Amino acid sequence: MPGSIYRHPMTRRLTGLLALLIIVPGCAELTQVLQAAFQKPRLTFKTARLSNVAFDSLTLDTVWLLENPNAIGISLARSDYKLSIEGKQVVAGAPPHGLNIPAGGTTELVFPASIKFADLFPLASDLANREFAKYRVEGVVGVQTPIGVLDFPLSYENQFEVPKVPKVELQPPRITKLSFQGTTVEFPIAITNKNSFALPLSGVTGALSVAGHEVGKVNTPDLGRLEGKGTRVVSIPLQFDLINGASAVVAAVQGGTANVGLSAKLQAGNSSVPIDVSQVLKFVR
Repeated sequence: MPGSIYRHPMTRRLTGLLALLIIVPGCAELTQVLQAAFQKPRLTFKTARLSNVAFDSLTLDTVWLLENPNAIGISLARSDYKLSIEGKQVVAGAPPHGLNIPAGGTTELVFPASIKFADLFPLASDLANREFAKYRVEGVVGVQTPIGVLDFPLSYENQFEVPKVPKVELQPPRITKLSFQGTTVEFPIAITNKNSFALPLSGVTGALSVAGHEVGKVNTPDLGRLEGKGTRVVSIPLQFDLINGASAVVAAVQGGTANVGLSAKLQAGNSSVPIDVSQVLKFVR
């Protein structure tokens, strides 16, 4: 029968030995034979990945593959996992005990760790000056098998990219409507992700100014994921009253140049960073 385990002599032997061990417990000779027939599972490192990235925190998952070459299922009995960032241990999770690794199958073991940068870099300057942070994994995974619990060491070290605050720039304002009844100017804001990984941007909130005069509020919708090294431009349309407006603002809107400022907060997840940008720009049509 194709795919049947009874085609394989080792499988028939191991299954028969397990049945005998149940019927005749405590037989030392039988246990030795079973140990010789049972193939030791293999634990290998697969990858490390970042998730839940924000300006002040992230989650670092290390992923391991546990391969079971036997015709009998095994399960995760225990785990002792430690993750250190720059020599400081952080709180880490572990896969659930009892997780099953099927016969002839491979299962991913995921160890997540939530990292708060304030715990690692007490000074903001320390964080700003770092491109990468080193981490080290160590511990033990215990697997329940027909011959008892087998322990596998965990050991790995590498580094991860420390999240950097996006670059925010103002682009030349565009006059889309010009009349004495009302003038509309669009203020483009360019946001560039300086990281190699995507950032979830919730939005920008704050105020725009022209020649030192506040001209309008900024409250963008959720900007979604900004891909690594990517740039997104958000345009903020504002209405102006050229009759009653400040002379410097009126002159700029009528085709001159002026200092345009943005004082706001950029939100990512549950964290935010202040933005204070000021540029001399020419208003264009």
